[in-house]
Amino acid sequence: MTLAGHNSHPMNIEVLDCARENGVQIVCLPLYNTHTLQPMGVSFMQPLKTYCAQEIDIWPKNNPNRVVTRYPITGLVGRAYLKSATAAITANGFQKTDLFP
Repeated sequence: MTLAGHNSHPMNIEVLDCARENGVQIVCLPLYNTHTLQPMGVSFMQPLKTYCAQEIDIWPKNNPNRVVTRYPITGLVGRAYLKSATAAITANGFQKTDLFP
């Protein structure tokens, strides 16, 4: 579990105790560096953006004379999410940021 060091992430002793009891390691990251240090930011967000762009490019080809609006976008993002939310991509993020035991 990562915390961005921002005051919106309260450091509650009960949360810390619960994490310790369950073998969860909490890492506090320096401010303004999460884009390079946060595992999901490093490995998940870029593929998600790429897959979203691909889905949006494909959609008009399958739906001639229509534009992407807020209605089909949820399905497009959903398909992109399923492509990018894999165990391999998640593990890769932790490996790239050296945040693994």
